[in-house]
Amino acid sequence: MLRGKIYSYTDKKTYSVGFIDYRNKKITAISNQQKKEFSFKEVEWLEATGYTAGTSMIYRQDFILAVQNDEVLSGIVIKKFGAWHLYNKKRELSKSLRTLKESGYTFVNLKNYKTYFKNKLEKIKKLEDFMGIILVKNNKGGVGKTYITLQLAAYKALIKNKKTLILTSDSQNDILKFAGIKIEDTSKAGLEDFIEGKSYKIKKLRENLFFLHLQGYKIKNSFDEAFKRAIKLLKDEYDYIVIDGSPVMGLDNLFIEISDHIVIPTFLDSITTHSVLSMLKKVDLNKVKAVVPNRTGRTKLEKEYYDFLNKKLGVQGIHLSFPIPEISLISKLIDKETLLWESKAKKLDYIKGIFINIWKEIDNE
Repeated sequence: MLRGKIYSYTDKKTYSVGFIDYRNKKITAISNQQKKEFSFKEVEWLEATGYTAGTSMIYRQDFILAVQNDEVLSGIVIKKFGAWHLYNKKRELSKSLRTLKESGYTFVNLKNYKTYFKNKLEKIKKLEDFMGIILVKNNKGGVGKTYITLQLAAYKALIKNKKTLILTSDSQNDILKFAGIKIEDTSKAGLEDFIEGKSYKIKKLRENLFFLHLQGYKIKNSFDEAFKRAIKLLKDEYDYIVIDGSPVMGLDNLFIEISDHIVIPTFLDSITTHSVLSMLKKVDLNKVKAVVPNRTGRTKLEKEYYDFLNKKLGVQGIHLSFPIPEISLISKLIDKETLLWESKAKKLDYIKGIFINIWKEIDNE
């Protein structure tokens, strides 16, 4: 191996130099044990400086840190007056590597500055592109959280072509039943194993729509920080994360903490309305984007509860959606394991509009 590297203009990566064919003006380069051939015009030569960061050679154009006690100098390695320098134009810094080494500084090599800042910008862009974590939650069971979670997520995945992941605190993993997908064994390779850094499997439900199942045992208190780190990894991979929230101790509190937005399904009755008002006292109201009446009829009592909620939520600036009616067509779709957005029935346009308006509240459109 020759003492030098190249930077490729074509794929914007650095490579170790394996062989130079001067006659044909070709360079055989190596990266991750893979060989690739470039013409001289496609690359820039990066000389080895003779200085090292640990066991790693420092090359021209590497972005390095020079560290001594609490002092950290950062810059790009350049050749100046025949000697290698640490150069930082913004900080008006130019010091020779020899002087720094003799003064007791140690070097940390962050590799070629072009690839370093390219990767850094890509990571920032991924975070900026991430749209948010939406928690669908009500402390009362049976109000249609799972169905609403799936339809909200499916809209972004199927209609808006956004890569969307569904998480759940429901040990039954009913999302799978609604989507018509089976997992042979949900006791392993799920959310808990993902948090612990073990092998896990994310199930594809539809195009752009994915699900990470709950394994069924309790989330340990010690998982808190590991869970937050795991969520950061998921944010890098998906545009949206939609959570089917159930009142499970520990995990549900974590979901509330990490969520950016909360959607609350409800029935238009006394018990569920009380549950909604109770929940609003316990969560950050800035996160609550919508309350969604589900499986409603046309009774006078339901209208009274709708008007009551409308007044209460209007004062707090929370969107109360139009009620999702209980109709046989939705029941048939559920039986056929068909998503709302996969049906072309005109009778469903009104319900689709409800979900679209919920997303407008979430996305602040």
